[in-house]
Amino acid sequence: MAADKQQRDGELALTTRQLAQLQKLCRTLQAERTSLLAQLKAEGTAKTGGEGGASVISGFLSEESFIFVLCKLIIKH
Repeated sequence: MAADKQQRDGELALTTRQLAQLQKLCRTLQAERTSLLAQLKAEGTAKTGGEGGASVISGFLSEESFIFVLCKLIIKH
């Protein structure tokens, strides 16, 4: 009985550490994503002189939306 509780406590501690690491990773990736999107938008606007960057960014967003949603779910938990 005590051994089972000790094992569960160990598993809970490990899971908690893993969750914290994943949350930190997601925050880092979101910050990097925001920075890269700003760079894409600036470069697209500079090259086309208008809204040409929007199509590049919208294509990029559709490819990255899965990771963004996954990170949001991890951070909520």
